[in-house]
Parts: sequence; C-alpha cells; structure tokens
Amino acid sequence: MKPALFETTVLLGVPIDNLGLDEAVDRIFSMVDAHARDGRPRLAMAVDADTIIRLNAKPNARTGQSRDWINAMRHSDLIMPMGRATAWAARSMGTRLKPPFSGDQWFDKFLRLAEKKQKSLFLVGRSSQEVNAAADLVRPAYPDIRLAGWVAFDSRRDPKPDNSHESGLLDKINSSYADLLLIDLQDPRAGSWLARHRHRLNIPVTLAFTGSRQITSAIANHLQGRGKNLSLVFYSLWHHFLHTPVVFGFKILPIVFYQQYQHLAHKLFHARPPAFSVKASMSRSPQGTILKIIVLPDPLDASVIGEIKDELKSMIRQAPKVVLDLSDVYFMDSSGLGLLLALWRTAAAENRQMFLVGIRPPVYRFFKISRTLDFFEKSILPDPDAVIDLLSRNSRDSSFYYLAVIRGSAAVFHLYGQLDAHRAADMDMESVIETIGDRNAILNLAGLKFIDSAGMHLFIQIQRHAARNGRTCIFCGLQPQVQQMFEILRLDKLFSVTKDVSAAEKVLSDNI
Repeated sequence: MKPALFETTVLLGVPIDNLGLDEAVDRIFSMVDAHARDGRPRLAMAVDADTIIRLNAKPNARTGQSRDWINAMRHSDLIMPMGRATAWAARSMGTRLKPPFSGDQWFDKFLRLAEKKQKSLFLVGRSSQEVNAAADLVRPAYPDIRLAGWVAFDSRRDPKPDNSHESGLLDKINSSYADLLLIDLQDPRAGSWLARHRHRLNIPVTLAFTGSRQITSAIANHLQGRGKNLSLVFYSLWHHFLHTPVVFGFKILPIVFYQQYQHLAHKLFHARPPAFSVKASMSRSPQGTILKIIVLPDPLDASVIGEIKDELKSMIRQAPKVVLDLSDVYFMDSSGLGLLLALWRTAAAENRQMFLVGIRPPVYRFFKISRTLDFFEKSILPDPDAVIDLLSRNSRDSSFYYLAVIRGSAAVFHLYGQLDAHRAADMDMESVIETIGDRNAILNLAGLKFIDSAGMHLFIQIQRHAARNGRTCIFCGLQPQVQQMFEILRLDKLFSVTKDVSAAEKVLSDNI
C-alpha cells in the first residue's frame, strides 16, 4: 500500500495529519492490512496539546527523555490530532483541522472496531495499576478482542531497567503475535525504549499515545455512559481547560506572529503570481540515477497547496531521487511547511532520497522558528549542482554510472567510469530515450575515462533520436582518451562538441 498523503500542518515541529475521527481509526486498521502485504511495521501516534509540548521539550537525562525518542515520534508514519487545543493552534496558523475529537472518543471507536475485526492488542502502560485496570476493563467490555499481553514500566519500582529487562520486553511483545501494540508515553522511558527498538518490533502497527486513563475512560463511557470520578473531573478542568491551553498558546503565538509578519512583508515586496514548474522527470536504471528537480512556487502557502499537492505527490513517486528547489520561494506558511513534511515522509516510506536547495533566508528562519529544521538539515544544499556533485561522488566506486538531470528544455546526462561493450549491453536505452523525450540532449563526458565502439554506438542512437524529433544532441567535457576515440571513428565531425555544460547550454539558447 502506498502511503497516503494527507493534508498536513506543523505544530511546534510536530507534523499533524488532518484526519477526522472515522478517518483516523480506519487508517490504523488499513496499516495493519498493509503489513500483511509488505511486512513493514508502522508507527502511528495520537497527539494532543500535552503530547506536542512534551515532544517539543528539551531532552532531559533525569527523566530519560532524549532527542532520539522525540525525533522517532515526530517521524511516525501517521500522527493523529486530538483535542480542541490542537485544532485551535492549527487554525491560528492557517490550517483548519477537521472536527476535533477527544482521546476518549477515539479509543471508544477504535476498540469497537478492533472487536469487530477481531484484532489482538498488546498494552504497555506507565504503571501496573493503570495497565491492569485497562486490561481488566477491555476483556469484559470487548470479548472478541484478544489481549495478547500487557506490561508496565513502573518507574517508581524499577527506575533504571537494564538491557536484559528491555530485551525481555521486546521478546515478550514479538512472541505475542499481536496485531497492535499500544504504548503509553507518559513515562518518557517508554518513548526511549520505543525509539531504540522500533525497528526490531514485529508488530504490524505500534500506536503511541499519552495516558492509559484515556482507555479506561473510553471503556467506562462505553459501559456506563458519561459518569466520571469527581477528582478526574477537576483534574480535567484544570489541565485541559486552563494549564495546557495557556502553555500551548504561549508557545504557538510567536510562530503565528512571525508568520503574519513575513506574509505582510511578502505582499509588500515580493508579491507576484504563483508559478509552478517541473525541471526534471526521470526513472531508475541499473547503471544510472534519474534526478527529478521540482521548482516550487512563490508563495508556498494555503493559496496554492490544494492545486499542486496531488501533482507533487505523483512527481515524487516517479524518481528515486528528488530535489525540491525553493529558490523562487520568498514566503512559506505552516501549510507549505506541512506539504514539505508530507512529501518528505512519503519519500522516506518509499526509500526515495530528497534534497532541498535554494532556501532563502526568510524561509530558513521559518524552518528554525517552527522547529522543523532538523527534519531537513542534513539534506539542505545550496543548489541543484551541489546535489549533482554529491551524487557523482557517491558513484565513483562504480565501473560505470550516469546521472540524468533535466535543465529547462534539455536532458543533461553526466557519465562516469568506463563505458565498454559489457556495460553498453546492460544499458537500459529505453529508459534513456524516454528520459530525453522531445528535449535536446547534452552528454557531459567529463567523468568518462574510457569508451569503446559499443559505447559509441549508444551515442549514435541518442543522436538519431534527437534528430528524429528535430532536437540537438551536444557532447561536452571530452577527456583525452574519449576524444581520441571520437577522432578515430570520425564522430567528432558528426557530433556537436563543446568544452563544458555551460557552453553547450549557450549553444542551445543561441539556436532558439
């Protein structure tokens, strides 16, 4: 199953998928079904304002909270919003979430559907009291749900669990063959454990949430209506209607003010009609990588996201490596940032590599103030040429390799290594010809150390394809040995040859 691309917004560096109650529950079970097809475990997270604040907090060695588990949670396959405070924060930043729902509502619907589908659950709670209470309530309330097991971290009893304890917990969970693992993150060590072991879990879907009381409250509502303990009522009023909104609001407001300020500045100094263009479109072949360069529009905000989201989603899936060029973008709001994160997560789920280039200072500052810079930091480069240089360095160990990039109306092929009869026989010429299409072709041979007559035959095929379409084929950057082969076969008279790619592009521009 291909990962869905939901509308996404970003709250304090946490990407929030815009899902309603029914969509959120259905998506969890579709992820369970997807595991049966591809065997890839998924991580989903239910977040409210408290959880977002916790994920945004500084690492704390005393509580066991680390940057690793915070990042692991933020990179979940699905992050579901809960509570009115989350909806209010998203709306204040320009994204209207679907009708908000509480944790009680979500777990009630989730457990009903789990029973209907006869799924099995494994519970990991903060304390034995809470997880045992939840287990004791689940069994009579939902008899068709199989409880595969339950454990608690019990931080007061076992403040520093050793490695054998952690390995034993992992083995117990995996040997349960549960469909869903529910893990309560109220104890930060649970998040740290999950971050360390998530890739060793064999459970189809792990659902991380905050507060086992949500399960017990949902079951109580299911069995007895809305009756609640009076102390829980006062706690809920204080925590959810006063403490959390105040803390959350003061963290969100600076981003809102900055976003509004930048939007006003953009209108005054950079306003122009949005333009969306695609600079590259390629596919994968055994000897080469096709690099897709997508130039994003300005402004990258809610006014254009709806129009370009589906097209971008399709483009991302057409190439193994993608460059998002933001050199034209002077303003981006939380909707644009949410789109980037959604594309990033889609690419990561499909093992595609993505780069961001041409980021202007206002956009870079927005990454920092929204606390999302770490999502992209290792893949931010100055321009597309820097990406090409990076990929070419990574391919130098190959005997033959090419990198294909679309620049305007030309397909530019950068060739590396030795193109002899053996490598030429393995070349996927259909992919090469499809990449060129009806464009001009530039073959940069600066990295090509050797070529024989079989390799030259491939060049002739490319030349003929360009000629049939009324296009030009130019060769550049010839090394001495390659130059000699051109001269021996007298192809230097047949082909157009220039010094480098810039000179070739100039020839093409002069011919327009």
